[in-house]
Amino acid sequence: MVEPSIIALFDALSPATLGLILESEDSLWRLCNAVVLAMHLVGFTAYTLIARYAETLLSQKLMAGFAILVFLIQASSLLNLMPHHQFALVLGLLLGLLVAIFNFCLLLFHIIHTGDGAR
Repeated sequence: MVEPSIIALFDALSPATLGLILESEDSLWRLCNAVVLAMHLVGFTAYTLIARYAETLLSQKLMAGFAILVFLIQASSLLNLMPHHQFALVLGLLLGLLVAIFNFCLLLFHIIHTGDGAR
C-alpha cells in the first residue's frame, strides 16, 4: 500500500537530482520518465500476479486501465514520440498518488465493512 506513494515521492525529486549531472533538458525529462515508468511497471507487475489469485473489483480494473494509459503516455515520452515530457512525468507522479489513495480507501472500507481494526 505504501509503494505507490514512495514512488511518487522519490520520482518527484528525480528531476532536481538528475539535473545536476545532465545538461540536456530533453534527456533529463526522458530519463525521469523512464525511472517513473520502470518503478510503476514493477508495482503493476506485482499487482497483476497477485490479482490472478484474488477477486478484483471493477474499480481496481478501471484503475489498472488508467495506469496502462499513463504507461503508454510515459513510454511515448521516453521514445520521444511526444514533446510534452514534463506532462508525462506529472501524470506518472499523479498515478502514484492516486493508487496510494485508492489502496488506502480499499483498506479503510474493508476495515469498516468487516469490523476489524483497533479499538
